[in-house]
Amino acid sequence: MSFGRWKLAALSLCWLTLVLCHVGSVAALERLQESAEGVVDEAKLREELAAAVQQNPDLRGSWAKVVVEQDKSLRVILVVDSARAVGSRQEKKLQELVRKIAGRDFNDFGETEKLPVGALLAKIVTQTEDDPRLAGVRVLDAHFYPREGLPGQLFLKLNGTISNLDQTEILRTLCNEKLVPLVMGTEISPSIVVDTDPVTSTGESNVGLVVRPPSSSAASMSFVTGMEAFIQQDYNKALAYLTYAAQDDPRRDEIKYWRIAALIALDQHDRAREIVRKLTPPNRSKVPYFSSHVLSSLERINGPIRTPIRQQLDMMVREAISGHSS
Repeated sequence: MSFGRWKLAALSLCWLTLVLCHVGSVAALERLQESAEGVVDEAKLREELAAAVQQNPDLRGSWAKVVVEQDKSLRVILVVDSARAVGSRQEKKLQELVRKIAGRDFNDFGETEKLPVGALLAKIVTQTEDDPRLAGVRVLDAHFYPREGLPGQLFLKLNGTISNLDQTEILRTLCNEKLVPLVMGTEISPSIVVDTDPVTSTGESNVGLVVRPPSSSAASMSFVTGMEAFIQQDYNKALAYLTYAAQDDPRRDEIKYWRIAALIALDQHDRAREIVRKLTPPNRSKVPYFSSHVLSSLERINGPIRTPIRQQLDMMVREAISGHSS
């Protein structure tokens, strides 16, 4: 072989080697990128999940616990509100959200946990309505969120309004020491922490309990709305707004008795009877039920449907008076 041909062959071999090295590098890079895409960013997952469950009403009361396995892979355990998980719709939406954040067809899900978050909120609302220390507290909703360094616990942020900052500690103690163990059970309750921290700024990202002092004008507006709902026999709405009115202006006795009437209409007789008992002092002459403004206001409870409500209310008052007398 002549020197010229040998040189050409050598150059061709070098060029082929470079091409193969380049192809191999590209393939290796692509494999590296595919591997990186397969890794779920734990911090990103928690951060974007917290934003989603806060903003999407359908995901309230849900969460996804991220478990890091020994081989550093991630497994996600879905937590759904048993009251909102009808037909597993909330569970499916949560799975779709996790897959979207993970950036791939994530399927490493553990067994879904169902917690009675809705039942807990209902219990909190009932307790705040009947506790004079929590007058003006309105718990409207709640959502889970993560805390740095505490992945094993679920923090439930309450959203709504309070009358003063002292109520945050009262509400926190009531929820975490009494209501969470009562509703969630003693086995699960240690991992659930109810957060009653108030909103400290007006930024849109802030959620929590907003301080809103009681207002007689706000009470009047809520009372009118509650009365309209009562007349239309929408007793759930009536109870909500009459409760707001009673909390905003606890001096107005007629609001209290209209609220009792709404409870009777909803067959919540035990709660109604307990409130009547608290409003009925031992001295019959001072029973607010018999004041002219209360009786004249309650005259609006009439008609074939609402008359039994008034009869039940009258009977509860008489029972409370006789109970004090005996």
